[in-house]
Amino acid sequence: MTWLDRPGAFESQINRNALHFRSARLDAVVAAMKEAERDASDANLWEVAPALYKWRESDPNEFSARFGEQRYNELMKELLEARRKKKFGIPLVIDPGSHPGYEPGLWNDGGMVQTSTNCYAYACNDREGHRPAVFELDAFDRFVPTEIHTPQPGHLGAHFGLTGTSGPTGTAQQRRRIERGVQASLARGEAGFTGPGVRYQVLQDDRARRAKLAPFLLGKGEDPVNVPGYYLIALVVCGEDYHWLRQDDNSYWSHKPGISKVKDVDDANKFIWDPRHATYRNIPYRFECFYQVPKGGVKTWSLGDL
Repeated sequence: MTWLDRPGAFESQINRNALHFRSARLDAVVAAMKEAERDASDANLWEVAPALYKWRESDPNEFSARFGEQRYNELMKELLEARRKKKFGIPLVIDPGSHPGYEPGLWNDGGMVQTSTNCYAYACNDREGHRPAVFELDAFDRFVPTEIHTPQPGHLGAHFGLTGTSGPTGTAQQRRRIERGVQASLARGEAGFTGPGVRYQVLQDDRARRAKLAPFLLGKGEDPVNVPGYYLIALVVCGEDYHWLRQDDNSYWSHKPGISKVKDVDDANKFIWDPRHATYRNIPYRFECFYQVPKGGVKTWSLGDL
């Protein structure tokens, strides 16, 4: 069954009852599908998944009787493939209200907020309460940062004395694997960062806060999915550095490199439709994993934690 390339295909698959009555939620799905069938643009494809999900949740009896899970999964899969081919944001955003909006003006103030936050704080939507960077004039009368105090994975946990002797990334075997990776990275002249090592530090922060970042590990060929009440962030790592990106409510990804400005493009100046396929020119990042973040974000650290 194909949906998007056959005008009226969705509406023709809706089972009809004796009164031919349908809810306003179903009408919204029909309207969204008609627009996507007419023009499979970014905006039109984006509208379908939230409308479909809202119908499924608001009236499960009507949904089950007139459409059902099998067709739902087929249509969602086709929507995902259409977005991937056109390089629109992945995965599907089904509950935009769970995701932060792309609002660079809230972060790019050139002062307190911008110089006290980084990719980790931005991904966690933790904007306020951090120590700003310290700047001094160099020999060329330029202000350059001499002290940067942005939050890093593990800072919050370390403040509370958590070393993390157990947990998803804390078994003895996993810690040995982390240590081997660090030593190999250091031998290459890098800083010693590994994916499991960064995840291990995130775990320590989770133990110090009530809200947690839930790892979303993928099997071969799998795609992440969005869950209402959460939004996705992505971790990329190389031996020299690690970096975080987040999926906004427009379905694209944005990020904040260090104390520089928030942006929604990669190093090739292209919109980031999937962090696994973004261009990182300066540092050879490798994708590590996704995390699910509770709506509104989580705390990294703050002035009160010093």
